Amino acid sequence: DSDLGGAGFRLTLPGTHRPALIATRARAARHDLEERMSSGERDVVRVLIVEDEEKPRAHQERMLALDGFEVMSAEDVESALPALDRQQPDAVLLDLNLGEQDGAQLLEAIRDVERAPPVIVTTAYSSHERRDQVLELGAVAYLVKPVPREKLLDSIWSAVDEVDRAR
Repeated sequence: DSDLGGAGFRLTLPGTHRPALIATRARAARHDLEERMSSGERDVVRVLIVEDEEKPRAHQERMLALDGFEVMSAEDVESALPALDRQQPDAVLLDLNLGEQDGAQLLEAIRDVERAPPVIVTTAYSSHERRDQVLELGAVAYLVKPVPREKLLDSIWSAVDEVDRAR
């Protein structure tokens, strides 16, 4: 299926159309953001990682820093809230299971912040009910761990680009 109207050409392959289209949009979003950063129209993209486990948090911090993001992190809801206010991230990468805490509580709090950043939820425990709940609370993506690097980056670039365009 092709669509020559609008933003270009779209090729749909049986069984792969949605992931291919998402990846194409994410590449375009990344390109647009990089152009805005190089022109001085936008600063670096800041990402707040909220993850209670040290190893996954450190891994995400390194990966995102190597990809040019400014990274900050928090290990629980209590430390994430001041970081949101102080650092004003462009996106939040939120683990749903924060030890004894539920990341959905933080998602609800973020939703009430003026100019709230997009929230990408990650979890090791997948369920349709939980996914539906966090998407209704305002998450822009629900990713099941382990999240492939490109999928995570695509989600961040797309979310930040969408918010930039809306502002």
